[in-house]
Amino acid sequence: MNIAARRAIRFVPLLDQDRETRMKLLAVRNEDTVRRAMFTDHVISTDEHLQWMTGLLSDRSRRVWVILGEADDVIGQVSLARLDRRQLTSDWAFFLSKSQRGGLGFAVEFAFLNFVFDELGLAKLNCEVVEGNDAVVKLHDKFDFKKEGLRRSQVIKDGRRIDVHLLGLTREDWAAARNRIADKHAAVLERFAIDIVPLRDDETASVDAIKASVAMMGAGR
Repeated sequence: MNIAARRAIRFVPLLDQDRETRMKLLAVRNEDTVRRAMFTDHVISTDEHLQWMTGLLSDRSRRVWVILGEADDVIGQVSLARLDRRQLTSDWAFFLSKSQRGGLGFAVEFAFLNFVFDELGLAKLNCEVVEGNDAVVKLHDKFDFKKEGLRRSQVIKDGRRIDVHLLGLTREDWAAARNRIADKHAAVLERFAIDIVPLRDDETASVDAIKASVAMMGAGR
């Protein structure tokens, strides 16, 4: 496929974005299909969204990117949690707006795995998937994630307790599988050109400026 014909997708750091972009992310977080896949599935209020972003400022173990499509439309989120720089491990998750189809989820996962292992230098990536979200379990399986356990009765959804699947992928396993996966799914991957904007160095990021930006968001409701 001609490179120019590929759909351009960008991952940009959430805390570097303007108020409009951050609030568009809230709308995607509150889509019914997104909430059903989360540990908590209530409708997120504006105040809760602002508090969540404020919490990211001081938590070095969490990193969040907004996924942007054409014309910088907000179409999803990808994040790291429990990021351990000593052990080089992290949990991760992503979601896309229900309007997104055509293999984008597969391309997002492929690009982000390359990023965390090649650019961030992680040695192990973990994820948790709630019971019933079989499509996501199958997606991770295509990338050689291994099932590492099950937390029984871990989450309350629709008034009943459900399990959580534990999955993991090592850097060595990804290195061994990457070319095979790329060749097998070349037709899907060639539809997209994905650019991941690195997070700013923690020492140079202006926490005060970000706090002021979040405060302005609250004032502008």
